[in-house]
Amino acid sequence: MSMKISADTRLSTILRHHRDAVEVISGISTHFRKLHNPILRKWMAPRVNLAQAAKIGGCSLNDFKKALEPLGFEFEMNQPTSSSEKMEPIPEWYKQLNRESIALYDVREELSQGKDPLSNILLQLEVLPVGQTLCIINSFKPEPLIALLEKNNRGVCYTEAIHPYEFHTYIRKPETASKTTTVHLQYNMVKGDIFQSALMAVPAHKLITLDVRHLEMPLPMQQILAAVQNMQREEVLYVLHKRIPVHLLEAMDTTPLIVMIVQHSETDVQLLIQHK
Repeated sequence: MSMKISADTRLSTILRHHRDAVEVISGISTHFRKLHNPILRKWMAPRVNLAQAAKIGGCSLNDFKKALEPLGFEFEMNQPTSSSEKMEPIPEWYKQLNRESIALYDVREELSQGKDPLSNILLQLEVLPVGQTLCIINSFKPEPLIALLEKNNRGVCYTEAIHPYEFHTYIRKPETASKTTTVHLQYNMVKGDIFQSALMAVPAHKLITLDVRHLEMPLPMQQILAAVQNMQREEVLYVLHKRIPVHLLEAMDTTPLIVMIVQHSETDVQLLIQHK
């Protein structure tokens, strides 16, 4: 059965549709061989779309088109397919970094154990002094994380490729909010006791509970966005999720909301969403 895909299609959607897609995609770039690892595949595939995967793999959307069409995928090309993208310029702030003051966080061991490092990354950024830099060491460029941070003015990023399987992403926490970017969404990673106190403080008749743990992508994000649109100003949305919804936070970055997030385990994430 054929399936229409585009630059916005998640890798997880493609992998679920055709059992041979893992082998085909891993042949596009050596960066994608990690998809053979079920732990890394579980972490990476739901968060990365084809456009982001092309950047991670140093290839083009056209490479995906050629590889996936024989499997019955119909590619709707809504972005340029040229692989001749400009190299990421080295920013001035990176050139002037004091290397001794950089906080290093290597997430590769966590990923190899099947753990999701996103909550720890966000928590480290929360406590990082303004103007300081956090370096995330990973086996690929974390495109979704970079998009989330830069869209929400949580930091400016630059990624240095050390070798094909090691990438250093430098995240500099801004000293002041951008004067040209209006940020409406406010999200915070918190500990369990803080989250539980906030949850218990919401009157029962104002609490809306939404469990999306059983849904396949992209239904969780669609249902949460629909619930947020229908939510009255005094109401609070309590979401039960399997993972930190990076793309949901991106989608809501222009909405005047406060989102509190707690991660109890690798498959147990809860959110409280309310109006400011």
